[in-house]
Amino acid sequence: MADKRSYGIIAQELAEIIPDMVDTINGFLCVDYDEFVPLLIKGFKEQQETINESQEQIELLLEIIDYLQERVNDFEERIQQLESFHE
Repeated sequence: MADKRSYGIIAQELAEIIPDMVDTINGFLCVDYDEFVPLLIKGFKEQQETINESQEQIELLLEIIDYLQERVNDFEERIQQLESFHE
């Protein structure tokens, strides 16, 4: 039989953050996964929105950098023209 990995959440740690997501059954803390899954999905959506907003900002900043580089190139060309004019 192949080893199967399983994943879980430590109920004690979750209870410190979101106590409503943890139940006590026979004296043991248990994660209420039915309540937890929608919270995870919401978190993933919020994270994706943040990633998308960051990507848009990065693209805008790259456009600004390109524009500024063009301006620097133009100024360098003008400086060279002025220098050659004064020689």
